[in-house]
Amino acid sequence: MDLSRHLAASRSDRIIGLVRLPLAAMIILAVWLDPAQPTRLHSTTYVVLQLYALFAASGAALLLRHSPRPVLALAAHLTDLGVFTFLVFTTDGPTSPFFLLYTFSIISAAFRWRWRGALWTSIAVLMLLVVSAFVFYRFVPGSIFETDRFLVRCAHVGATGGLLVYFAYHQDRIAEETRRFRPPKTGPWYETERTDFLAKCAAHVAQTFHASGVVIAMDDSEEPSAGAYIWQNGNLAVERIDPAVFGRMTATVASSPVWTGSQAEWRDMTRLDDGPAESPDKGKLAEFGADLAGHRTLLSVPVPGEYARGRMFIAKPGGHGWDAAIMAEILGRQIGEGLDQIEVSSIQNRAIDVEARLSLARDLHDGILQTLAGTALQLENLARDVEARPETVRARIAMLQDWLVGEQREVRKLIRRLRPGQAEGSDTAYDGQAGTGELARRLCDQWGIAVVAEEPPIDLEALPDIRHHLFQIIREATANAVRHGDATRVHVSFDDSPNGLRLRIADNGRGLAQHGTFDQAEAASRNIGPRSLRERVTGIGGTLSISSSELGTELDILLPVPGKGRTG
Repeated sequence: MDLSRHLAASRSDRIIGLVRLPLAAMIILAVWLDPAQPTRLHSTTYVVLQLYALFAASGAALLLRHSPRPVLALAAHLTDLGVFTFLVFTTDGPTSPFFLLYTFSIISAAFRWRWRGALWTSIAVLMLLVVSAFVFYRFVPGSIFETDRFLVRCAHVGATGGLLVYFAYHQDRIAEETRRFRPPKTGPWYETERTDFLAKCAAHVAQTFHASGVVIAMDDSEEPSAGAYIWQNGNLAVERIDPAVFGRMTATVASSPVWTGSQAEWRDMTRLDDGPAESPDKGKLAEFGADLAGHRTLLSVPVPGEYARGRMFIAKPGGHGWDAAIMAEILGRQIGEGLDQIEVSSIQNRAIDVEARLSLARDLHDGILQTLAGTALQLENLARDVEARPETVRARIAMLQDWLVGEQREVRKLIRRLRPGQAEGSDTAYDGQAGTGELARRLCDQWGIAVVAEEPPIDLEALPDIRHHLFQIIREATANAVRHGDATRVHVSFDDSPNGLRLRIADNGRGLAQHGTFDQAEAASRNIGPRSLRERVTGIGGTLSISSSELGTELDILLPVPGKGRTG
């Protein structure tokens, strides 16, 4: 608020200084064109006016190059009053036409110091009029005191000053009310729960308008009835409203501020049917409806919003007529915007929860589920060899135990990820130093095929998120190649790209049901390729293209890497 006033005062000083220059020039021209003026102190008057013009020119030049100073503004204001008073004295005294120059001083004071400046300048001008008239008629021979003209000029100063005082005061009051409507650092605007927000808004509105009662009636998508948030005599309450009552409250009233002045109108608005509103089975609204209906003035404004609709009722609001209505309408819109923000935040939180569940589902599918599937396949093979090759079976069982221990660590890691505030740690299904080569050896043992994986051209240990997604992609792609393509060999290679890390996974299986090359959009629209892989790559901002033929399938994946360009 102080910065805003300082900025307004600085701009006012600049405007006043620029207007002062042509005003000084016009004064000199007016005096020069009238041969009868000045009537006394002729030479001195011209010298004073020339100095005033020089002062105005210097001030205008200074204001164009530098920020105005409050002390200089006060000095310039006093200079204006002094020069105007001297000019009035030397040109016919109280009857001088240059009397109107005082209006410039009063207007300038209103611009610069708001209503206080206009008030004190008006008082100063009235005192100068009285003093100059006394001096003029006391010491100038032959002068005659014209009472009517003197009173008219005093009335002119009083009326002009009074209007400017009121105008400036009104502007300050509007600025203060606008400041009160801005969301404060504390209060209802920072609530995240709908009920708490509306209850505190009802109290905030009552405090703003010094009202004896406030009702905010809003629909609720999660409830069969609407809600009434009531502030009455310092107490907050929340009640449910019958849908029919709520419909009458919001649908039969105009979408603009409405003043209601009688109990009958309130009962008309809240009744359920053509019967009387007081019927005991007509809903809970009768309890507070009767209380507010007793007030002589009741202001009703809409509470608009994207996700909710409602109306606010204020009993005996402080203010005058449409001033109060406009302020209430502003608050109603703010309440609607606050409700929209709460709903948007809730939607975002739900979306985050859904994405977290999808991420968990992908990790379970691409990692643990594939390992369990491979384990089941190995157990099936072991069942056939248990009698013929017992030593081999024991070794394979030990390997399967290692796999299951690794998956236990993977499950624990996923559980930690679901617990807020806990770090994932380094306890993963693969050793912290293990690379893609070690992953390939594990997949060879798991699926009984040849898996060859190059080492990527970047340090995966410094990028744990990329490493996690990369390993899961390789595991899922290998499982799909074996289970759905009957592949016996998988080759994993990497290229360093300006846009990230390019990963290619090729197998020698029989390919997909559809042969050809498909980009990410076409694969998604035609549901070609593994859905889990598409969702994972898309979720981290990467791209995926698929090439399929009777000779096998190749996945071309571009993964975004921090510090590199965006994927295209």
